[in-house]
Amino acid sequence: MRYIGTTPNQYGDTLLTSDADDQINVKVAGAEDFRIAANTFEVQTGSNIDMNGTELILDADGDTSITADSDDTIDFRIAGADDFQMTANILSVLSGSTLNIDSGATIANSGTATGFGSFDPAEPGEIGGTTPAAATFTSLELNGFKIQVFDLRLRHVGGVLVHSFRADNGAGGAGNFVDRVNGVVDASETTSPTGTDGSTAMDAGGKICTVWPFDFILDTGDFAIPGNTIAISGQAETTAGTSLCCEAILAETDVNGTTIMRMHLRFSDLGDGSVFNINTTNIANTKRIGVRVLCFLPDLP
Repeated sequence: MRYIGTTPNQYGDTLLTSDADDQINVKVAGAEDFRIAANTFEVQTGSNIDMNGTELILDADGDTSITADSDDTIDFRIAGADDFQMTANILSVLSGSTLNIDSGATIANSGTATGFGSFDPAEPGEIGGTTPAAATFTSLELNGFKIQVFDLRLRHVGGVLVHSFRADNGAGGAGNFVDRVNGVVDASETTSPTGTDGSTAMDAGGKICTVWPFDFILDTGDFAIPGNTIAISGQAETTAGTSLCCEAILAETDVNGTTIMRMHLRFSDLGDGSVFNINTTNIANTKRIGVRVLCFLPDLP
């Protein structure tokens, strides 16, 4: 054994011992407080390490550490930056840091979650707000299918049909929810392609179908699984003299050499259900038909 100090402790109760192979025992006031073994420093039961507000450095280059230099606050520094902080009953993820939940892990909440806002379909409020109001979304997807809301108009102009995609019943531009119909950039009218489907390209969002001339084919991505969508359309707007209905359907069509499952808008007579061919005979000069569509569309290729 070896006493601590320049002379043996008069009581003989503070000392280093090595009474076991490859082990050093640190005794203070007669009690073994710490033990040192190969590559190991052990704090014994009833003892502690008092950092006294200084930094406990954990890695070799000295930039990852734990400190408590403010009362009742623990800071976790990683790569030179404070990423997390603990105070009484609170774990804070600091600005620029991320709380990552790995696949297979679970967040279980049996208390109260705050700061997330609420969404009640009966009384929707803006997410994060406290007063019921119109809910505000910039995007909404279900299993990779994104919500789209737009008006399609087809108009007869001097012997040709033109089409356009519009928002808010024709007001403003094409709207915020038509980005998964290829080629729609604004509410401009474009001559509707009417050539044979298999050899005619779409333009500005679609074309008039030749296999089913009562369909307008939307230039969408491929509905690989037809059941993976929701589409709502209804009574069509018309100045053509016939009350129309429009049905959103999915059909596998070859357009300009590419065969995929696309969304079609199919027009029919609201009275007797007969099909309504989209042509300059049924839609007289200066007249138009149109429909508002709410649907979920797949990503574009």
